[in-house]
This record gives sequence, C-alpha cells and structure tokens, in this order.
Amino acid sequence: MARMCVQTRRIDVAEVCLGHMGHARGARALREAIEGGADAETCAGVLAVQLGQLQDAERMYEASGR
Repeated sequence: MARMCVQTRRIDVAEVCLGHMGHARGARALREAIEGGADAETCAGVLAVQLGQLQDAERMYEASGR
C-alpha cells in the first residue's frame, strides 16, 4: 500500500502506512519533509527513497527541480 502511495502521491495515507509497517526511519524522513514545507512531489520522492524505489525517486526529484 505504501508503494502505491508513491505513484498516487497520497502523502497523508503514506504516513499511516509507514506507521503500520513499523518503518520509523521512513516515517520520520517523510514527517521532516512535510514540516520543512516540501511540495507533494518532493515528499513522494522522499517516500520512494525510503521504500527503495530509487528510479521513481529520481524521476520525482527531477520533476520538482531538485
């Protein structure tokens, strides 16, 4: 489910999924990105990195200008 959140960019659902998975490092990284004022594309990139979806993360970071 968390992997689908990367594709749909549902960051709010991803936070819940990471919590249920017990993925504390990923939840913290996503929370810090959100609190830092990152846009949805960047937050989805952070989520993708934490889930090991590096190609998706690269594409999302490029789309957000990072």
